[in-house]
Amino acid sequence: SSIGMFLIFQGICFLMALPAIIISINHYAHNGKLQIIFQKGENKFEVINVSHSLSFNKKDVGTIVEIDSNSSRAPWNLYSYSILKFKDGSEIWLSSILISSANLNKQFYYGKKEYKSQWIPLLKKTMALNK
Repeated sequence: SSIGMFLIFQGICFLMALPAIIISINHYAHNGKLQIIFQKGENKFEVINVSHSLSFNKKDVGTIVEIDSNSSRAPWNLYSYSILKFKDGSEIWLSSILISSANLNKQFYYGKKEYKSQWIPLLKKTMALNK
């Protein structure tokens, strides 16, 4: 009887933690091997994805969309991501495990910003480039 209650309790805890586990795996799968490098005083930044490196100009970013969790009491509420939308239609999706939205905003103090919320903020891709 006590083992049964213990297993039920463990099952409930697992179910409550499952979205956070899924978000962690999702964010790591899309941004776990990605690096973003900003050079102080320059308008360029570099995105490195394992074997290749791409350089971008900050002025080419038209909009930054910040997406966070709208579930303030959930274990995954600290997960968020930002989408850099370039003027040519390209996009880079950056997880908060790579760079926080606050630090990203320090790099892009100009330009349009949008704020959105999702219950579970899952990344759908890493990059969509029109280059």
